[in-house]
Amino acid sequence: YPVHTHYGFAETGRTTSSRPNIQNVRKLPGIRECFVPRPGMVFVAADFPALEAYAWAQCCKSWLGQSALGDALNAGLDPHLALAAQILKLSYEEAEKRHAAEDQEVDDIRQLAKVANFGFPGGMGAPKLLASAKKQLAAEVVTRLGLDLDLMKKLREQWMARWPEAALHFARVKSLGPAYPAKYRATVETLFTKRTRGNASYCATCNNGFQALGSDCAKEAAWRICKAQYVEEESPLYNTRTVAFVHDEFLVEAPRETAHEAAQALADVMVAGANIFLPDVPIPRSKLKPVLMNRWSKKAKPVLGSDGRLVPWTA
Repeated sequence: YPVHTHYGFAETGRTTSSRPNIQNVRKLPGIRECFVPRPGMVFVAADFPALEAYAWAQCCKSWLGQSALGDALNAGLDPHLALAAQILKLSYEEAEKRHAAEDQEVDDIRQLAKVANFGFPGGMGAPKLLASAKKQLAAEVVTRLGLDLDLMKKLREQWMARWPEAALHFARVKSLGPAYPAKYRATVETLFTKRTRGNASYCATCNNGFQALGSDCAKEAAWRICKAQYVEEESPLYNTRTVAFVHDEFLVEAPRETAHEAAQALADVMVAGANIFLPDVPIPRSKLKPVLMNRWSKKAKPVLGSDGRLVPWTA
């Protein structure tokens, strides 16, 4: 006490964590809540919204010269709702209105679209996405949607139509592995940092560009946060401590009195670091919603006091 983890690197450039594995704490209720700050401190947390979506859009912009997903993100659209609108044959405005009214059909399809938007770019086929959807979505949602293989095949066609850069993305990947589809192996290189990875499978090659770019965004942010904590005495993050770095989320321990300022600074630094690697599809600062917590929880939401300052969320 306090907990200290040990970080390493995976082939994609993403970090690993061990002794203890702080990045893969089980999702059962009450486990994360066992992590609490020291007396007089609170947890400050912020995460990047849809980081891999931004990263895939940037890769497509850079390597393929286009990205409908990037255009949607730059226009401030919700990419999952945009795909849901395509599936339901609605305008985005109508889908947005119905989603705001908590329309069950739109909400269910948006959840399915989210699974598609994160699964298909990595080379996942309809059978694997079906298994993933059944695992990720609530049982009642799976039942209402009547998920089966035929529906997932149709979903992939709808996804490809909504984001036409996908066809170019997969064509590029296939060109990197001359033995495709049998015994596919490729050597891949990251977009800006030029790290190479050999003997990559088809799905690893599909994933490598945006997973690696996302990891570069997060690690640049981590370095800047650390610099502010230990070197920049004028920063509200000075003398705070990073408790956990979970791929696209930072959990920081800060004094209760200055936690609001630390939270805003954390979000500012994260965006500044990530956007170095997202020149064509930058993440807006407004997308980051830092929270204060008396204990770690995925359920935490931003809570403002009467003076407009963040106060700790409680269950």
